[in-house]
Amino acid sequence: MSQAWVPTGGDPQPAAVPFAAIWDTGATNSVITKAVVDACGLVATGMTKVDHVDGSSRAETYLVNIWLPNKVAFGGVRV
Repeated sequence: MSQAWVPTGGDPQPAAVPFAAIWDTGATNSVITKAVVDACGLVATGMTKVDHVDGSSRAETYLVNIWLPNKVAFGGVRV
């Protein structure tokens, strides 16, 4: 991940910060840790309800660009 950047023409591209991740092709949403938020200086764009083993809670959402090692990218992913 990196600082905010528009991949369709935002120059120059900021340095990316690599993170280990799990790719769950059956997941309905994506999540990131507080460490990722802090390392990239992300700013929340909203809130969402999160259902989990202990019930439900509210969590901040962020928009991120995800770059895979094979150079495939997904822009504006809500996490």
